[in-house]
Amino acid sequence: MGEKVDKQIKKKKLGLVIILLLLFLSTFIILYTQTTFFNVKNVDVIGNSTIEKEKIIMASGLIMGENIFKVNTSLMEENLLLHPYIKSIEVSRKFPNKIKIDVLERRELSVISYVNSYIYIDEEGIVLNILSKRKEDKLPILMGLNIEKVNIGEKIVLNRDKNIDDILNFLDTCKKITLFKKIRKLEFNKDFKVNMYLRQDTEVAIGYLNNVKYKLEFLNSIIDDSKKKNIKYKKIDLSKGDDAIIELYEK
Repeated sequence: MGEKVDKQIKKKKLGLVIILLLLFLSTFIILYTQTTFFNVKNVDVIGNSTIEKEKIIMASGLIMGENIFKVNTSLMEENLLLHPYIKSIEVSRKFPNKIKIDVLERRELSVISYVNSYIYIDEEGIVLNILSKRKEDKLPILMGLNIEKVNIGEKIVLNRDKNIDDILNFLDTCKKITLFKKIRKLEFNKDFKVNMYLRQDTEVAIGYLNNVKYKLEFLNSIIDDSKKKNIKYKKIDLSKGDDAIIELYEK
């Protein structure tokens, strides 16, 4: 007798669960097909500072008002990765009607002056932009480079077996020792020797891009010493060995 009662109770519970599932499914289908409940109404864009929110949404290919279940987040990510200033992207749904776009942007590191144009690159040497007129920026400008290949969204390639990575490593070291913001220009000759011009109107002969860390730390100590002594240097030559040859401005 007790077993029959238990079976009847289990059947009633199972029937109730099925009814609730059917109700839930029916409600979901109505909301999905007959209402705008799941239509995309809002987009959150996070991590952008260079690219405007509206341009990111446009580049993603998202259609506002589209049903959130029909939004192809993978395709949106593929579309956005075509933008040269976007390094990585993650698109996700936030139910019931929101899309979240999480952006990691590429940052302009320096600008290359080449054949009446200005090529903006990031820390990986990726070409972000090519302009006929330079923007108002305080990035170090690179001059005298010979370029073999330059395409927006791709890594720049120098010719004559020169490596852009040597320059990128040089600039990275400048950043690490807080020298980067003091640089106005790097000028390369045909042998790939470099002269650096500081914003305080001091020319620094670096020479070849070897012993970079030693040369730059040495330069930093010379600059700090000049501030303490209130001396302005016209030229600092670090290309002749371990010592520096210093030329003062004439009083």
